[in-house]
Amino acid sequence: MAAKGFVSILLVHLFPVVIALTGILLLELNLVRLFRQVRTSCIRNYWPAQKNAAKLIQSLLSLNPLALQLRIELKAAQLKLLEAIESAIPIAIAAAEAVIAEIEAQRQLLDLEQKSILAAIAANKEIYDDTIYVNVKQLWNSSALTISARPVSPHSDPIEPDISDIAPVYKPSSNFSADQTMERKWLITWRMPEILHKYLQGSGKWEVGCAVTLKSQKENFAVTLHEARF
Repeated sequence: MAAKGFVSILLVHLFPVVIALTGILLLELNLVRLFRQVRTSCIRNYWPAQKNAAKLIQSLLSLNPLALQLRIELKAAQLKLLEAIESAIPIAIAAAEAVIAEIEAQRQLLDLEQKSILAAIAANKEIYDDTIYVNVKQLWNSSALTISARPVSPHSDPIEPDISDIAPVYKPSSNFSADQTMERKWLITWRMPEILHKYLQGSGKWEVGCAVTLKSQKENFAVTLHEARF
């Protein structure tokens, strides 16, 4: 009888400990699962986003030969105009001005095409940013775990023009992979469920994030993982 009583007393005292340890174990398992889900969702969204960005950037860079050609033609036409002005021949002057006007019109059209691609690159990132926010927000929000987005510092432009004039030649920035990074950071806040407060209380915060970028490989771009900045 004494042994049974001792066992009963021991079980009564150990029960809260068992409950608390079980709660901690379940919380840790859920946190690990949540970390994996957040990173997976981020990568699954940003990976195709970067593939789209690579195609758009390549389209933009493919216009560089035309931009250079028109720039050379414009300089040549401007020299012709100077020669025509020196000759004081009205027909020659009008012809040279017409050539310049035609080249400038082509440059204007090219500039519009370049800017439309740049706008598509920016819109591509915004679309996937919004998608990730919705997907991750829906992953897990409960009394024990909450997820909130953390601000991400803006990057510099990954593609830069060589001149400030219209129809420039665009090239990847010197820090292209870092500037092209698409990243998300999330703050995960946890606290012990109220049902366990009688036995154990606690709370904490963790940051989790992911980043995907492009790596320049000669004329192509490869999608790769990148460290999120904390």
